[in-house]
Amino acid sequence: MTNEHLTVQDFDTEALGLKTGKIAGECPSESLSKIVAEAAKESFELLFWSPSFAGEDDTNSMPEGVPGYLVCENVTLELGTVEAREIQGRQLAKSCSTPVTIDACSSDSRAETIVNLALIAGEKSRFKRDPCLTDYQYRKVYTKWAHNCLQRKSADVVFVASIGEKAAGMITLQDRNSFTTIGLLAVFPESQRRGVASALMGHALRWAAERGACTVRVTTQVDNKEALGLYNSFGLKPVSKTAIYHVWTESAVGVRQNVPYFAGKEIEYLTDLTHTQSIESCGKYTDLCRKKIGELLQCPHVLLTGSATAALEQAMILCDVGPGDEVIIPSYTFVSTANAVALRGATPVFVDVGTDCQIDPARVEVAITPRTRCVIVVHYAGQSCDMDRIMGLAEEHGIFVVEDAAQGFLSTYKGRCLGTIGHIGCISFHYTKNTICGEGGALLVNHEPFRDRSYIIWEKGTNRFDFIQKKVNKYHWIDIGSSFVPSELCASFLFSQLEAAKYCQSRRLVLMGLYRQFLAGLEQAGHFRAMSVQGRENSENGHIFWIMLPSHGAKQKLQDHMAAKEIQLFEHYCPLHSSPGGVRFGRTDGAMTVTDEISTCLLRLPTYVQMTFVDAFKVIKGIHEHFNAVSPALSAVMHSFLDAHAFVCVNRR
Repeated sequence: MTNEHLTVQDFDTEALGLKTGKIAGECPSESLSKIVAEAAKESFELLFWSPSFAGEDDTNSMPEGVPGYLVCENVTLELGTVEAREIQGRQLAKSCSTPVTIDACSSDSRAETIVNLALIAGEKSRFKRDPCLTDYQYRKVYTKWAHNCLQRKSADVVFVASIGEKAAGMITLQDRNSFTTIGLLAVFPESQRRGVASALMGHALRWAAERGACTVRVTTQVDNKEALGLYNSFGLKPVSKTAIYHVWTESAVGVRQNVPYFAGKEIEYLTDLTHTQSIESCGKYTDLCRKKIGELLQCPHVLLTGSATAALEQAMILCDVGPGDEVIIPSYTFVSTANAVALRGATPVFVDVGTDCQIDPARVEVAITPRTRCVIVVHYAGQSCDMDRIMGLAEEHGIFVVEDAAQGFLSTYKGRCLGTIGHIGCISFHYTKNTICGEGGALLVNHEPFRDRSYIIWEKGTNRFDFIQKKVNKYHWIDIGSSFVPSELCASFLFSQLEAAKYCQSRRLVLMGLYRQFLAGLEQAGHFRAMSVQGRENSENGHIFWIMLPSHGAKQKLQDHMAAKEIQLFEHYCPLHSSPGGVRFGRTDGAMTVTDEISTCLLRLPTYVQMTFVDAFKVIKGIHEHFNAVSPALSAVMHSFLDAHAFVCVNRR
C-alpha cells in the first residue's frame, strides 16, 4: 500500500473472503473520503477505522459521503498491580457455587470445544453486529481465531474450565512486553452464573503474576455490562475508549447473479458422517431434515428427495397420471414440470400466466377437459399463485393440485406455507435456491390417502421404509417406484442450511426492499415494471426480484450495459409451449401472449445472502445510469439497509 494511513488486514481478508484493510485511528476524518476512494481502486471492500475518544458522547462521526457506520464502542481496561489482586482472585475462585477445575489446553485436544466457546465470545462482537457480514463470515472469523489461539499464534495459553468432566468455559492469554492481554473469555450458557468466569479470571491473574507481568489488559464492548462487571470486580479500570467503524467501499468488484451461501456447520455434519461411517440412505440426517422441514412449513408428512424434479415425478405417480391423461401446467416454468408429466405418458397442457408471472386460474378453468387428471401450479419467484381459486376449481372438477414450490420455500399464502395447500407440494434445494445442498428436494404429501403409498414409491416401489422402521422383517417389491431417496451426504449438508433458512430469507427480503424503494422512481417514469408485493395476506421469500422491460431490445440494452459493469442481470425460462419438446409431447390451450412477453422482456436482479448495501447500490446505480437518471446516494441506500436489518432483528425477538 502506498497510503501511510491504510494497512492490509491479512487475517480478516482470509476469514471474511473479501479484501480488508485498516485505516489508522489517528487519520483525520477529513482525509477519509480520499483514503476510501483510493482503497476502492485497489479492490478493498471493507475498511476498519478506530478513532479514540475521551467523553461518553465524543465519538467521531463518519464524514458525509463515506459509506461507513459505527458498529460498536470498545473500552480497554487495565489492572496495574497483579500481585495485589492475587489473593482476591483466589477468594473469588473459592466463591464458586460449583467446584471448577482449570487446565491448559493443548492444540490437539478439545478443539471443537474451544471453537464453540470462541463463537460465544464473539456474539457481541462487531463481526456479529455488522449486518453486511453474514453468520458464516462471523463463524469463520472466530473459528480461525480459536485455532490460532490453540496453535499459539494469537495466544500464549488457552485455559479451559471444567465442572466435573464437562467443559464449562475458557480464557485465552497472551504475554507481551510485561503486558498480559485477555483475548477471549467465554462460558457455556448452561454453566453461567456458577462462578466459572470468576474462576477463570482468578487463574489468569495468577498466571500473569507468575510470568512477572506488570499489567493485565482486556478490551470489551462498552455495552457488555456483564463482562464489565466481572472485570471491575477484579480491579480492572477503564483506560481508553475506541469507536469501531466499518467502512464499505464502492470497489471495482462486480456483482454476480447468485452466490451460494454456506451456513457454517456443513463440514461439521459431513465430518460426523465420515466419523460414524453411516452413509446409508434414510439415515440420521435424512430424518433430521424431514423433521426440520415439517417444523418450518407446519407439514406433518415430508419426504426428502434427490431433487425437486424427483419430487414432481413421484407426485405424478401418486396421482396415477398415465397415458390418455392431461395435466395443466404454465408454459413459463422449468422443463422438469413438463417432463414429470411426459414421463408418465400423459400430455402436458400449457396455459398462459398472468402479469405477475403466476399461472392464470381463468386459463386453467378453460383448459379443463374430461381427460384432466391434475394441475401443477408453479409459484414463480417465491410468490404464490391464487390458491383459493385453483383449489376451488380442483374441487369442482375432481382433479388433483400439485404445487411446484421449487422456488417457494418459506413463502406463504394467507398464512399457509407454499407446498402445503395443494394435494402434494414439491420443494427444491438446488444450489441456485435460497436453501441448498447442491441437488436436493422434498415431497410434501398433504392428501391423507397418498401418504402410505408415497413411502413405497419413494423407496423404489418397496416397503423398505417399513423395514427401516422395524415394522417388517423383510421388504418386498410392492408397487412401481424409483430411487427418490437422497444421499445421506446431501442430507447432512442440507440440515445446516435448514437451520439457517429463516436467516437467509430475512437477508434476501432486505435486498428486495432496497430494490423496490430505490427503483420506484424509474418504474413510475415508465422505464420498466417491477415485481410487486402480493399484499399483507401473503409473504415472499426473496428468492427472485424481477423487472419487466417494454421490449426485448430494451431488455438487451440494459443487460449489456450492466454486463459492461460486471453486474449480472439474467433472463429466465424459454417458454415450453414453443420449445421442440413442448411441441412434441404437449399441447397449448389458448394464446400465450403474457408468457411470450415475459420470456423476452424479464430480467432478474441479483439477490443473495452475502450481498451488501454496496452491492445493491451498484445494481441500483447502474440501472439509473442506463436510463440517464440521477442515482440515489450510497449513504441513502446504506441507511435504508441498516434500518431494514434493525427492523428484522427487532421482529425476530
